[in-house]
Amino acid sequence: MRSNLNVLWLAPQTQFPGGGIMDQWRDYLKAHLKEFHIYPASPGEFPDEEIDLVFYGSDSMLQGENTRYLFQEGGAYPDTYKPNVLYFWGWPPQRLLDPGHFEYYMARLRVMFRCDTVLVPTPTVFDQVCIMGVRSEVIFPGINISKLPVVGGGPKTRPEKIMYLSRLSAEKNLGMVLAAMTVIPEEKRPHLTVVGPNSEDSDLVMAFAREHLFNHVTFTGAVSEEEKVRLLSETDILVHPSMYEGFGMPPLEALAMGKPVIAYDTPHMRWLLQEDAYYVSSVEGLAETIIHFYDQPVDALMRAAHGAERVRKAYSFEQASVRLWAALHQALKRSLAIRLRVEPEEWRSIYDAEHKRNWAYSLERFDPDWGRHWRARFVRQYTEGPDVLDLAAGGGVYTVLLARDGHRVTWSDISPVAMEQARIQAEKHGVSHMIDDYLVGDCRTMVTSKQYDTVWMGEVLEHLPDPDVALKNALGMVKPGGKLILTVPLGEHHFDPMHLHVWSRESFKSELLNPVVIPTKGYSVELLDEIAEEGADPSCLIAIIRRSPEEAK
Repeated sequence: MRSNLNVLWLAPQTQFPGGGIMDQWRDYLKAHLKEFHIYPASPGEFPDEEIDLVFYGSDSMLQGENTRYLFQEGGAYPDTYKPNVLYFWGWPPQRLLDPGHFEYYMARLRVMFRCDTVLVPTPTVFDQVCIMGVRSEVIFPGINISKLPVVGGGPKTRPEKIMYLSRLSAEKNLGMVLAAMTVIPEEKRPHLTVVGPNSEDSDLVMAFAREHLFNHVTFTGAVSEEEKVRLLSETDILVHPSMYEGFGMPPLEALAMGKPVIAYDTPHMRWLLQEDAYYVSSVEGLAETIIHFYDQPVDALMRAAHGAERVRKAYSFEQASVRLWAALHQALKRSLAIRLRVEPEEWRSIYDAEHKRNWAYSLERFDPDWGRHWRARFVRQYTEGPDVLDLAAGGGVYTVLLARDGHRVTWSDISPVAMEQARIQAEKHGVSHMIDDYLVGDCRTMVTSKQYDTVWMGEVLEHLPDPDVALKNALGMVKPGGKLILTVPLGEHHFDPMHLHVWSRESFKSELLNPVVIPTKGYSVELLDEIAEEGADPSCLIAIIRRSPEEAK
């Protein structure tokens, strides 16, 4: 049984020797989350039939052959379709003023609408895509805390080093730092180290620096991760003048190391860095803030120390990866739920995919001794007789629990994938000898060779387009004198996009526990109640339908 998800990870090339954030995030996921099998590849390098989900690390990847996995223009599923997620970093608003850029971005936006799920790094980008009519979810990335030692810094008696860490492109606003340096009196002027790859604007800023700041600026170009950390550890302040950021890794990395940060004053930077940085919006303000640091450094160092503690707790790769892991699973589940509604004739293969997803997400780690199997307590309390049918049993959680109680259990589900999962669970937890049979079939139409003392349907009916048909069929599998036990979510508790129905106690009773579905002769509703985990509000309905013993005569 394959216990991981195969993710085709499509991310843009980066100019940084250590790789961009998406490269680092991918490598971290590969190393620490065995549930993901990630392929940093291009279409065709890995067999399409083995791909569970396609991840686009940037909107720049939404072109050419890469789009083969998306919906078609009219919303139809192509043969090559795969559930997909786009991580969108946003667009610098000023670029939209340029007609060429505007046309390019609008073409990209039309493709973006065809993605299943859009994730964004910040509330600012969330607002941007909301204005464009795209629904998204904020999943912010992280930084590799393990490679960023807290070095802090102490008061300096004279100006020494400040650092700029980013591309040398116009929106990153290096010119503001260079201009501020010329305003600072030479006796108070620190040395500026500019770290980052060149761009179309590089020649202009370098020429300005040579003419006005000849011995006060060093351009390193792109450097390795190790060299970046070394340079950060040696600097007094990181200056981050960028007017637009998809996220803002450099100031976070500096704060994580206990280094003071001066950032351009934008709502996003205020959200990201909070009270742990200084904010400026003019050349003069930046110059004054740099001078102020060297004249009165205690406040800046206190901010940086607080920032290091906060950032290291909130923005680690570990936390970011857990957030992304959960988001990718939910995205896959949502895409399956949509497809279930659009292509109901494909529901068997859709549920195979859902069982595979659920195994990788949580089911593989199922522990029958976990204390919070609260629904199971009710089911086990009411289960009677030696022969039990676990109907639409999925990965076999209740099959194992009932078998551990001494019942002879028959497992049944429509999904061969789920059957393989159930066999693994039974063997893993030592109850294989208590499983009478494994039956693959549709609970709405299947016919069993015998009847059972208890038939159990847990959280099944809400998934079916015609739950009344399944309920009627299940009643025929109960022995005379036996019972059918079923549970369903109460209202929107345990909301799941795969659910096709939502019931209150009253609506469930009127729609399903009525004489049309349950014959008045030979069957009776023995129990209908709301149940809950201890100390919580009711979140499930449990119903027990008894078959009369007289039916045996």
